[in-house]
Amino acid sequence: MDRFEMFLSAINQIYRSIQQIKSAEMHVLGLKGSHFICLYYLNQYEEGLTHSEIAQKCYLDKAAISRILNQLEACDCIKMLNHKDNRSYRKKIVLTEKGRGICKTITKQINQVIEKVELSVSDEEREIFYRHLLEIADKLKIIVNQ
Repeated sequence: MDRFEMFLSAINQIYRSIQQIKSAEMHVLGLKGSHFICLYYLNQYEEGLTHSEIAQKCYLDKAAISRILNQLEACDCIKMLNHKDNRSYRKKIVLTEKGRGICKTITKQINQVIEKVELSVSDEEREIFYRHLLEIADKLKIIVNQ
């Protein structure tokens, strides 16, 4: 197996596994795997995020984010804060109490998965791995933008 095939195979396998874990865990909560990343970022920013900020952080297009946010609002996981500009995409979106509870559950599950994955990796090895992974991601993004 050459480097390209090994890299691509590993990345695809990791991505598929993460998708399956997200879907399974979110299904238990009555949500979809696609809701996960929005809830995660909203939980990281207590003051809320705008529609555009969420799209940027999640690397999803605004149409996909709109669908996800509408679904999350319908199940009372998020709410939009009042804003002087009535356009919904400028309003800050925050978690509701229900949304925060779901995030607490999700965070616990994420930490359990991370602990299982990182058992045999030292802190130094993990730091080196993530540094290189982010470097690859940054370089690929530059290539894509060219």
